[in-house]
Amino acid sequence: MADLRNKEDIEETRRHLLAEMLHQEEMAAEKDPTEEELKQYFQRNQSRYQPRPRLKISLIEVGRGETDEADRRARAKVEAAMKRVRPARLLFWRRGEDFATVAREVSEERETAQKGGEVDGWITHPGGALMDLESHVAYTHILSLRPGAVSDVIPLAGRYYIVKVRERQELPPLPFDRVKDGVRTDVIRDRHREVLERMERELVKRMNLVVHEDRVSEVLAEMSRTRFN
Repeated sequence: MADLRNKEDIEETRRHLLAEMLHQEEMAAEKDPTEEELKQYFQRNQSRYQPRPRLKISLIEVGRGETDEADRRARAKVEAAMKRVRPARLLFWRRGEDFATVAREVSEERETAQKGGEVDGWITHPGGALMDLESHVAYTHILSLRPGAVSDVIPLAGRYYIVKVRERQELPPLPFDRVKDGVRTDVIRDRHREVLERMERELVKRMNLVVHEDRVSEVLAEMSRTRFN
């Protein structure tokens, strides 16, 4: 019981310290950034605010199936198609087969298969904080390709894809005034993150107690959500 009471006292002390530190720090974090601060942040992080390139692509699409066996068959099918359109690097003397021909034979997406895998219009990275990791990795890989290049096999949303880039267009940089509101949001968000990091270091330093770092992080996150949201 004594150990339990001691742990409860430690937790209560930790929370009081956190509340005090949050009260002192949050005002500085919430202070509206100056125009000069925003411009400097924009200059340091310009790539974050530039539009991503857009592509015209063709694809080969194969469903993964609902069982392990179906998935193995699908994987074998798409890898066989990959060897046809993009031979292994060791076989550098071999040219890949015509992508459109293989797409017509192999792709299970009827509309694009009939057109040799061609997807209408431009695609780009959709972005967004709610985008799942699998989609982010897939789009990042595709957007790294140059015209004429063929992607790796891409697992995405229950299907396998092979993508060929037909055309690539780089978009002009956005001026500061177009992204100013987003820059302000990012500056304040970064301040909050820096506040939490400083608080964690200060808490460990100020408390002459054995502090479990994972628990400190949990408490900080919990209290920051309450105060900052």
